[in-house]
Amino acid sequence: MKIEQLIVQYLFTNKSVTLQHIGTFSFATDVVPQADDNKEVQLPENAIQFTYNPHAEHDEGLIDFIVQTTRKIKPLATSDLDSFIILSREYLNIGKPYIIEGLGALQKTQNGDYQFIQGHLENPKLIIDKPILENITNDISFATPQKKRSNKRAWMIGISSLLLIIVVATSIIYLAGERQFIKQPVTNSVKDTSTTLFPVQPDSIKKDTIQQHVLINDSVYTVAIKRYYTLAAANSKKVQLSGPDRLLSVVTVDSITYLLTMQIKGAKSDSSRVLDSLSHFYGNKVFIVNK
Repeated sequence: MKIEQLIVQYLFTNKSVTLQHIGTFSFATDVVPQADDNKEVQLPENAIQFTYNPHAEHDEGLIDFIVQTTRKIKPLATSDLDSFIILSREYLNIGKPYIIEGLGALQKTQNGDYQFIQGHLENPKLIIDKPILENITNDISFATPQKKRSNKRAWMIGISSLLLIIVVATSIIYLAGERQFIKQPVTNSVKDTSTTLFPVQPDSIKKDTIQQHVLINDSVYTVAIKRYYTLAAANSKKVQLSGPDRLLSVVTVDSITYLLTMQIKGAKSDSSRVLDSLSHFYGNKVFIVNK
């Protein structure tokens, strides 16, 4: 379920919603939103009022609503909302309008403020629930008699079983390679596209030779959050997840492998607790790359 859908549904339910560093959307005082599951609801023009506020904080009610709806833990729900807000502000800062599906569009004025243009509003419950109801109607039938098993069906079952075996075997091979990659330390051949993990010391520069020395500092180490196979995908995720308290970098391992990394301040002897926390937060196993 998209964040835009959750924002619109929360707006219909709560009559107002605030997005951090953007502002507050609310229904006009003379408009009463109705969430009817059985028919479309079309609101008049100027039904939604927008108040620009660059200092707006997170709407805790919206975050709790995302947690209840998606069954995600609160840090992941907050991260998804942050990614949506960061992406929308990037569009606005380069002069492009950002469309919030089911609500309208935001655009940046010459004064630097944000302006909202209302779009075509429909019942958000209808948009979200209607496909689910159609699937339930098509799948459940109490009048269908049991069919006799034919040779064709047995042949199809055999093909499906073979495909399942191939998929399982491929997954096992992939996971084995993944564990081996994690166990291998990243050497000096790793190149960072944004920060230098292994800086060159000025005194080590000679006429034909440049020697790189590993920065030995037991109070700072670098962890890899996730691996990507295109530089564009790694940089895109870096932009989404970076923040004032999260400075991320993209490291090139080889021509087809890139790591999204973060520097951690602290002793490596306490890294187990930090790695467990980051793995839980990002939903995948993280590991140290400068052991």
